[in-house]
Amino acid sequence: MRKSTKTNDGITAIYVRRSVSDKDKGNNSLSISAQKEECIRFVGECDYRIYCDDGKSGKDVMHRPAFMQMMSDAREGLISRIIVKKYDRFSRNMREYLNITDELDRYGVTVYSLSEPFNTETKEGRMMRNNLLNFAEFERETIAARVADAFQTKARETGFYQGGKVQFGYTP
Repeated sequence: MRKSTKTNDGITAIYVRRSVSDKDKGNNSLSISAQKEECIRFVGECDYRIYCDDGKSGKDVMHRPAFMQMMSDAREGLISRIIVKKYDRFSRNMREYLNITDELDRYGVTVYSLSEPFNTETKEGRMMRNNLLNFAEFERETIAARVADAFQTKARETGFYQGGKVQFGYTP
């Protein structure tokens, strides 16, 4: 993290997130370090602060401490813009994303995506962003359904309970 001081315009926040921790082996998602490098290259010489949630789902923001700190800093006027590699790093929940960006708009904070470089100040840009977020939310729900199905299949095949909430009175 580059040391920075608050300016009249605030600093640039770089937000990086990955659902599966970089410490876990065998995953194919975009690494935290790759996200950081690309965002830092984009911001250049301006003052920035990195907010990193490694191993945190994009399902909601309440379980992402770095995101919550970034929002707190935005409320205090410390941040002027937020840079993300992709909008789905910011959120995979359309309603929550729109609520958060409405709040950020009130503070004069803009969210920029490096991978989806369209202007969200236009109605066409907002439509494109919203379509991408709809697909991100759909993908999150599809992955969750696939994982639940895999657990149920494994339980049927092996006869062993695979975890989760035990329902009383249920006999497999």
